[in-house]
Amino acid sequence: MAKLSILAVSLMIFLAGCSFPYTHNKHLPYPVAKDRPFAHQEKLQAAAHWDTLAANEADEILKTIGTTSISFDKEESNTDFGKAYKSLLTGHLLDNNIQVLDSGGGHFVKFKVQVVSHVNRDSLGLPAGSMTALTAGVLLASASQHWSTPGIAAIPVALVA
Repeated sequence: MAKLSILAVSLMIFLAGCSFPYTHNKHLPYPVAKDRPFAHQEKLQAAAHWDTLAANEADEILKTIGTTSISFDKEESNTDFGKAYKSLLTGHLLDNNIQVLDSGGGHFVKFKVQVVSHVNRDSLGLPAGSMTALTAGVLLASASQHWSTPGIAAIPVALVA
């Protein structure tokens, strides 16, 4: 009975160690910004990051040229992403009281964007601890065949539930 108690306690400690700190981890395997609350998006996961970068760039432009007028190069934003980034940057420039003109501004802003295609990173794979739980289940199933009371294997499950 003492061996069985030691085995049950060891198993519970082992399973508890595998559940922390990654239980129910829904984050993708690349960094998530911590300066904003997490919002799940199926696509365009970096949109908030680009908005932050556009705000930073607008602040740097304000520090460099002050509150004068600027105009953009019309040929630079010919992609969908370029148009979206120009819109983000224009919004932040206007928030900083910088006048944005179609042409003839006091300063000329030119930027380039490059769209990079990545492999699909949408799938999360197995949840953390899945393989550990599977291994523990196989070990319990095989060990229960040699016990005089195999129903004792339900005790750790009952304690977890």
